[in-house]
Amino acid sequence: MGGCSSINGLVYARGNPADFDEWEQMGNPGWGFKDVFKYFLKLEGMTIPELKKSPWHSRKGPLTVSYSRYYASVIKDMFQAGIEFGMKPIDYNGDSHVGVSYAQTTSDGVTRASSSKCYLDPIRKRPNLTVFKNTLVTKVLINKKKRTAVGVRCLTSGEQYDIMAKKEVILSAGAINTPQILMLSGVGPKEHLEEKGIPVIADLPVGKNLQDHGMVVLSFNQENFTEECEKQYGDDAAYNYAKNRQGVLTSNNLAILAYPNNTQAPDLPPNLQFTFAAENFVFQTAPGTCLTGLVVNINPKSRGTVKLNTTSIFDAPLIDPNYYGVEEDLDITILGVQQIYKYLKAPILSKYGFSNFTFEACIGIQNEIDYIKCTIKYQTTTIYHPCGTTRMGSELDKSTVVNSELKVHSIKRLRVVDAGVMPRITRGNTNAPTIMIAEKASDIIKWTYFGKF
Repeated sequence: MGGCSSINGLVYARGNPADFDEWEQMGNPGWGFKDVFKYFLKLEGMTIPELKKSPWHSRKGPLTVSYSRYYASVIKDMFQAGIEFGMKPIDYNGDSHVGVSYAQTTSDGVTRASSSKCYLDPIRKRPNLTVFKNTLVTKVLINKKKRTAVGVRCLTSGEQYDIMAKKEVILSAGAINTPQILMLSGVGPKEHLEEKGIPVIADLPVGKNLQDHGMVVLSFNQENFTEECEKQYGDDAAYNYAKNRQGVLTSNNLAILAYPNNTQAPDLPPNLQFTFAAENFVFQTAPGTCLTGLVVNINPKSRGTVKLNTTSIFDAPLIDPNYYGVEEDLDITILGVQQIYKYLKAPILSKYGFSNFTFEACIGIQNEIDYIKCTIKYQTTTIYHPCGTTRMGSELDKSTVVNSELKVHSIKRLRVVDAGVMPRITRGNTNAPTIMIAEKASDIIKWTYFGKF
């Protein structure tokens, strides 16, 4: 997870302040925006010159945030196209959340600034830190009588062994694997565990409430394309990066974020995000095509599930994202596709001769809405923002798994600290909110054992 040759998909987006106020309203005191904002500032090391002195940002945190140092000419034009489309330039991590912006990225300008690089690398030599590489946690060890987590079972190079906890066990395996580990340990929906022959220790809705930002991937044919487009990811680009740390491979390919306000009143948060990349994500398109647009419903209502496939940790769980389980999500996505088509008609883009690529399965469909529905059906995929599967909330709320201190209901000395605890998905990329959760969790844990932060 350290610095790498292509800063791909490193968007730094906190979400909207309303997201966290909604978390608090859902039974999670201390998780409103006024409470979590200080943790966003604590983690952030802002290097963008015009944002360094903004009250919305901090220069002191370990996670470096910057703009990319390279933009293809089409990306610069896509930014201007947003303005011609009627948007204003914004800092989407500031006080305005409707408009267009270059993506803020977790990078130092030329290499990835991952949580491993920024948090773990500086402390690797601490005597109280041991990192087990190539190790798989297979279950949480729970004393059934005392309903207390006592350790974890591990597997390294075929060798099984147990690691016992002096104080507590903290699971941070993510919104997919944390539910799998919990269910294999006997913590999960009673009916599902019994179906798999797993003794039930705690009947909790683990694996339910799965949320994700499904994205519709649209690639656009170009009548005119440039040499820059054709060669951007070729051998010359790799050489330029390896030798000089310059060029396209220093950039985040998801380079433009646009938040239209087409479906809600001006005072409400947006529920659509457009992302543009100078790259072809759809390989059926013609050579030389190098613009992809992503339509993302950032406020989905649909909920999916994570379930066990088998009782083996080696078998991937069954994931049902259920992206369009609620019809409103499909309606918003249709509107998003219509709007991104209009975005591409901005005058500055006329020189490229963009046209919509017709997917093979949708050829012959004449009605616009039916065609868009077909495109959505075949071009929806994950943007890798799964969350919500160990939902945070009051123990009285039977849809929740952990409380506001991230402790698993009815099991002592067991916490979850990852994106799974989000009660609802944030209106933006989930990397930054997940790191914020970890920062706040560290203070909660320090308070538990030492009575101070």
